[in-house]
Amino acid sequence: MALINAVGSLGGYVGPWLVGVLKDSTHSYAAGMIAMAALMMVAALLCPVLAA
Repeated sequence: MALINAVGSLGGYVGPWLVGVLKDSTHSYAAGMIAMAALMMVAALLCPVLAA
C-alpha cells in the first residue's frame, strides 16, 4: 500500500514538471500532452503484466 502511495505522489510531482519542461522547450503544450498520453499507455500495458 505504501508503494502505491509513493508512486502516486511521485507522479503528482513528475507529471506537471515534465509538461512544464516540454512546454518551455517546444513553446507548446502538445509535446507535454503526447508525453502524458504515452506514459498512460505504458502504465495501461504494465497493469496486466504486474497483476499476473
